[in-house]
Amino acid sequence: MKEKIKLYGAILILIIFIPYLITVYFQGGKGFPFHSDSKESSEFEQKVIQMVSEEMSGTDETEALKAQAVIARTNLYRDPDQEIKENAENLAENLEKITFCVEDTSGEILTSQGEAIDAAYHAVSSKLTRNASEVPGQENKTYLSSVESSWDISSEQYLMVTFLEKEEMASKLQKVLKDEKVEVSKLPGELKIKTRDEAGYVTEVQIGKTVLNGEAVKEVLGLPSSCFYFSQLEGKVRITTKGLGHGLGLSQYGANQMAKEGKDYKEILKYYYKDIKIEAMKEK
Repeated sequence: MKEKIKLYGAILILIIFIPYLITVYFQGGKGFPFHSDSKESSEFEQKVIQMVSEEMSGTDETEALKAQAVIARTNLYRDPDQEIKENAENLAENLEKITFCVEDTSGEILTSQGEAIDAAYHAVSSKLTRNASEVPGQENKTYLSSVESSWDISSEQYLMVTFLEKEEMASKLQKVLKDEKVEVSKLPGELKIKTRDEAGYVTEVQIGKTVLNGEAVKEVLGLPSSCFYFSQLEGKVRITTKGLGHGLGLSQYGANQMAKEGKDYKEILKYYYKDIKIEAMKEK
């Protein structure tokens, strides 16, 4: 009976003190200017840990993971109601490292003109990241400016080739066309790339009389990026793509390579985002 009482007592102590210990751990002596409520602050940082585990491997360089932690925190600060995903296996295997990277950047976000930025990022660029001014709907985000990311050329995901049967391609394209009929026999010639941006990503594709944006074509065809090129080979449509993702903001592969070269997370972030500051979160 006494042993049971001791066990219940120990469990009760843990229940009382675990939230406190978690809060102290995450504060790391820096404090949280975002919220006066320490419990809310620790819950916020826990979400950042989950987000980092979903977006990068725990085996990546520490400074690259720190950069991703600041990005995740910035985006969560801008949109606290967003759905939070995590990679449970990655988190379980690399909890200590990911937690350290989040704790070491505690409370830090990216700002431009006093406001948290849309901290866009992608896996691998086309060698250049994109100018938001050339991307429909992103024109006012001047901090998303094109920079060279030549490290990305060495990524296994830099150059990929996809083959599609003409019938399959026509069926997919038909989903985004209203009145236009895709003629199988005319593919891929009927697809005319009208414009590309400075980084080589397709911004407009014409099919007959219809003009689609590059991202829409990328999505409907299931391509790695909108930096694509069409050709024909042995009766099939050959699609060559460069990069993985939309190409805006930070390249995760490039960030990891910069970290290997000795750059810290602040240098990485200030390289990929133009004229930004790394500041403490403020209470909303």
